[in-house]
Amino acid sequence: MKVRGGGSGIVPILASTLIAGVAGYLIQLGVPGLVSTEDYLSFTVLWSAVYLGVATLSGLQQAVASAVRPIRNGETGAARTLTTFTLAIAAGVWLIVAVTSPLWTPSLVDVPWAGLAIATALGGYVIGAILGGTFSGLSLWGSLSSVTALDALLRVVLIGIAVALGLHSAGLAWGIAVPFVLAPLLVLAVRARRVAPSVALNVSVSELVRRSTSTVGGSLAAGAMINGLPLILAATVRSDPQVLASLILIVSLVRAPILIPLTALQTFLIVRFRDHARPARQLLIVSGLLAGATLIYSTAAAFAGPWILNLIYGDRFIIAAVTVFLVSASAGSTALLYVTGAALLGRGLHQLYAAGWAVSAVLVLALLFGPQNPLVTVPLVLLIAPLGGVLVHMLGLRRR
Repeated sequence: MKVRGGGSGIVPILASTLIAGVAGYLIQLGVPGLVSTEDYLSFTVLWSAVYLGVATLSGLQQAVASAVRPIRNGETGAARTLTTFTLAIAAGVWLIVAVTSPLWTPSLVDVPWAGLAIATALGGYVIGAILGGTFSGLSLWGSLSSVTALDALLRVVLIGIAVALGLHSAGLAWGIAVPFVLAPLLVLAVRARRVAPSVALNVSVSELVRRSTSTVGGSLAAGAMINGLPLILAATVRSDPQVLASLILIVSLVRAPILIPLTALQTFLIVRFRDHARPARQLLIVSGLLAGATLIYSTAAAFAGPWILNLIYGDRFIIAAVTVFLVSASAGSTALLYVTGAALLGRGLHQLYAAGWAVSAVLVLALLFGPQNPLVTVPLVLLIAPLGGVLVHMLGLRRR
């Protein structure tokens, strides 16, 4: 099998990210206009719960990406080992979520079989994450991108069907969940026979488990700061429902153009930092590009965002330019934490990666419980807290 060079990977990754971003926007823009404010809050909590789990388990993809490499002549392949690893974790995640869900889903959402839908989503995501990490380690960026794009397109179709048929909460829950299972299985059906003989590991299974544990811990903190924000805001923001719904809407929509591409490029950056002769120079270049893009985007969003959102939703939400600017800028500081984290993972420093994200998550929680003018202080917290994690990552990189 021909393994493509890492440099060519950014085009298919960004293309699939664009598809996934547009698909996500269709869902996030469409659902609020079709349901009441109360139903919108329920939907966002369910979405947030699923994607908090997804963000947590994404550490598996990062760990596998840093551990998988193309097989060398005379070497024993690792496809069977990875398959066993995948099925064991997927089954374990499904069982844990499904069995415990009656204890916690009723307090989150009033949706029939919500726990089973979340369990199916996360069990399926494990398969997709480890498959994606394998494709990344082999620099098969087109195959990785096909999983991302197919998952997003299937979700738009299924949620659209659920809305059209009036299936409401239960239909939306399964519309979110089913693509996590279907997308990786469909790609596997096409690619498994060709890819399996080419897989090798550069670490032992026990080391892969240790790395996975560390990256999942870091990803849990990352998920809390990104996908879990609606849950955190609902628990910490002391304000009326309109202000809370407005914050959740702005956070959900305006941070995505920065965070979605950086999330999608995580394994690409890990492999890039791992294999590049001058990783420090690469880190400086990527960070500079990110800072410039964030400044341009935040300024544009502050000017155009309130007008666009008010045009779509009228006066249902409170949309201020300063809030949009600060929330947009906060996406840049969080994205920088992704970049420094990828540099650490590329050097095998998984525990320092987790530590940086943990520091940032603790800062978010601590600062959100302080005095609030929610539409200003919450965005400032989201802007400042990630920089604490960036400092931890940079100190770790400097010492190593």
